[in-house]
Amino acid sequence: MEMKLNVFVQSLVLSSLCGHVTLTRSLTVRAPIIRQSVPVLPATIDVGYAGKLSQPFDQKAFAGESPESHHEILNVWSNLIHIIECAVGTPPQKFKAMLRISQSDQYVPSVNCSTYGCDGHPRYNSSQSSTYVANGTEIDLDTNVLQISGVVSQDTWRIGDLEVEDQLFTEGLEAAVRPGYWRFAFDAILGLAPTDFAAVQRIPNAFSSMVSQKLLDRNLFSMRLATEDEPGEIIFGGVDDDLYTGELVHLPLTNETGRLVSGTWQVEAGSFSYGEDRHGASIDLRGYTAVFDTAFPFISLPGPIAERVMDLMGAEPIPFYLMSIPCERRDFIPDVTFNLAGHNFTMSPFEYTLPVMVAGYGLRCLSTFFPLGDVMKPDEPTEPPFIILGSAFLRGFYSVFDLDSGTVGLAKPRY
Repeated sequence: MEMKLNVFVQSLVLSSLCGHVTLTRSLTVRAPIIRQSVPVLPATIDVGYAGKLSQPFDQKAFAGESPESHHEILNVWSNLIHIIECAVGTPPQKFKAMLRISQSDQYVPSVNCSTYGCDGHPRYNSSQSSTYVANGTEIDLDTNVLQISGVVSQDTWRIGDLEVEDQLFTEGLEAAVRPGYWRFAFDAILGLAPTDFAAVQRIPNAFSSMVSQKLLDRNLFSMRLATEDEPGEIIFGGVDDDLYTGELVHLPLTNETGRLVSGTWQVEAGSFSYGEDRHGASIDLRGYTAVFDTAFPFISLPGPIAERVMDLMGAEPIPFYLMSIPCERRDFIPDVTFNLAGHNFTMSPFEYTLPVMVAGYGLRCLSTFFPLGDVMKPDEPTEPPFIILGSAFLRGFYSVFDLDSGTVGLAKPRY
């Protein structure tokens, strides 16, 4: 009897990354920035930066040659979507994959997909791969951009010069674009959350396979998100001390038990503050979990808190856009501070806002604080409520996601 998996991938909007390190088997991924309009609603958002690659893609990684260092282009499309080049099959078929550290699922569109969500994207052809192994288990994925139906397939995945053999993934046979997303810049999805091995419906992702196949010196990945002016980087298996300043603060995961980390990268939330005087706000978040997510471009807070902060900012609504302020106001509004697992992490107004050119309004800076209300309530009543620290937060820090120590490390990035 054919088993069918229904995997609901809960994510909320769009969604990383990355320097240089020479470790024996670790991977360094470089990312020149490509800024592109990415509408969240049926309106074109001109982010205001022309996209260009600063260096060509390193073909050596896919030609079986030994590159001088483990480099790969990581394309960052605006500050909302973060993309890495990867390849599937033998010979390799190349895709631009959206990085998601909040989910563990992997997806590529199939050559047999004829629906709108696959149009304009390269498609995986299993008949052209000598390392393909049929699985055939039916699977449904519901992502923030696509609703996908397909089958589980097995093949070799290549990320830089790392080869992950016998990797299971979703081969999409149907892909429906969710309302409001008429264009998206990625072909595939590469999930990097700790695979929940305790759940029958979870499939180990490429990072979990790197760990089980002992491809890495250390069972972690580290990253520095790209900015408008600087490239980003992700490193599998190591940390580059030259990419951050000050102390790397290690926060214990709240879902780590022994050697098993399941579900997502999450830590204990303590408090949130905006400013320091009577004109500010300080909120107790004890009892909340903070979830990290590169696929979510904002920072989710309980509805009343987000609304209070936007009111203090003087944020105003613009049709088809999020709440925003004139960008010159960033020189006068205060920093915000998150307390996570007893440690304070501060963001400036230039980090928690996004500059956007808006027709008829000129340059505006979007507030990245997002009220999620009931969306933040967990699926199970025994789980704590949570906030989401998306790419708006992660851009302000160098981050290390460590399975060995069961921690997330944060420090200010060095560019």
